[in-house]
Amino acid sequence: MTHSIVKEMVKGNCMKLFTIGISLALMWVAMSPVIAAGLPETVELDAMIEPHQTVEIRSPVEGLIKEITVERGDFVTKDQPLVKLESGQEEATAALWWFRSRMEAPIQSAMARCDFSERKEKRLSQLYGEEFASQADKEEAEAEQQLAEAQLVEAKENRQLAELELLRAKEVLSARTLKSPFSGVVVERFLNPGAVVVAGSGEKKPILKLAALDPLYVEIAAPLALMGKITKGTIVEVRPEVPEGAVYEGVVSVVDLVADAPSGTFVVRVELANPEMKISAGIKCKVRIPVQKTP
Repeated sequence: MTHSIVKEMVKGNCMKLFTIGISLALMWVAMSPVIAAGLPETVELDAMIEPHQTVEIRSPVEGLIKEITVERGDFVTKDQPLVKLESGQEEATAALWWFRSRMEAPIQSAMARCDFSERKEKRLSQLYGEEFASQADKEEAEAEQQLAEAQLVEAKENRQLAELELLRAKEVLSARTLKSPFSGVVVERFLNPGAVVVAGSGEKKPILKLAALDPLYVEIAAPLALMGKITKGTIVEVRPEVPEGAVYEGVVSVVDLVADAPSGTFVVRVELANPEMKISAGIKCKVRIPVQKTP
């Protein structure tokens, strides 16, 4: 009895070992292509953290700076007013066209004249039919009616023209206030209130310089040996010089397909989220990038 139980236990353990052996063999077969292709390894490269974009704030029109609402280092939001130019004349023009676009008297006067001429024409037509009015009187009444109708049309068109002039005046006035094109930080302030700005880029100084810091770009000059081994969408580690010991996660967004022959490198760009503006731009960093081994 005891011998039979022991025999059954040995038999059961052998079956378990056989099953485990079969599973390990199947796993080895499944993983062999991955092993043959090479497991990922990590390389560390030097890089520079740069703003997402920078822009110089210039005026599209000439004028005298009345107010600059920000200083160097200030954070700004999209569409925030930054610079205001003197705009007294433009405000007066906009107010004038606003008033003209709401004038009712010319239209009401033309409507009254049109109504009167219409009744006069009907009356003279009736008198002409009864031979109490001449042909000349009838034709004069008809001409007066047509003229009154034309004057009513003209009054309505002048009203529409005033509304269009108001839109143009508002656009001219809005050009006297310069707004931020994105959320970011003021990098440099070149001019102060009282300075005269000239339209266009030219050789004149800009008023402000802004930088967008979310997201940041990490520009890497990777050696040619890594070409074809770094792919878009790869998650990487970014370790900036400051703060010391900080580690951030970025994503490869651009991999250049054209190399720079003199330096023997190609550009890899990593996009680094920075919603709380904790990471500074313009600093060096180390980037650890997973690459594929050569078989």
